[in-house]
Amino acid sequence: MNISNKTIVTGTDSNLQHYLPWWMDNVKRNFPEINITICDFGMTEKWAAWAEKVSDEFIHYGKRDDISWFYKPQTLLDSTFKYKCWMDIDCQVVADISDIFDYVKPDKIAAAPDNYHSWGCKFQSGVFAVKDKPDILIKWAKACREPKNRGDQEILWDLVKNNHEHISLMPEIYNWPRIALAKGKDHPDKKIVHWTGPSGKQKIEQLIKK
Repeated sequence: MNISNKTIVTGTDSNLQHYLPWWMDNVKRNFPEINITICDFGMTEKWAAWAEKVSDEFIHYGKRDDISWFYKPQTLLDSTFKYKCWMDIDCQVVADISDIFDYVKPDKIAAAPDNYHSWGCKFQSGVFAVKDKPDILIKWAKACREPKNRGDQEILWDLVKNNHEHISLMPEIYNWPRIALAKGKDHPDKKIVHWTGPSGKQKIEQLIKK
């Protein structure tokens, strides 16, 4: 497998910048050869310098006036790699993910299903991947510049809810949600756990201290 043209992307502001070593350790433990792209959404100067040193690609954006997650689709447009996978900073890679790019299809966004969204978004945006710059990614990034919905995932759903052909479905084990675990639903083959929400952040703080 040629991984020279592939990267996993994350980003953070100063609020969660201390998650970066934990996030990166988990990614590299389970996919050692992969390139890492880190995006600066308003990190402190010290953490930005560290991130630029340890990453294969570093992109500076600066802090938004609203919420930094609206940068997410733009980061995949700006990355210089051909194959790009965004992964939220509160995602924990727990198994080999070297096949994650197998789900990427031309002109589509690869994403896992969302079976728990409170009002019906069918696709998760904590982990998503593309090849090059598909039109749907360009439209999503543009819509996130002046957002009309509460989050990047909801904006994506606004764009694809009437045409699921824009999505290449990735198995849920690549974005296993905290809420599933909270409901007693686990999977022995899960590859990424997404520790969403305040209780998820508490879990990450515990994992970092171990």
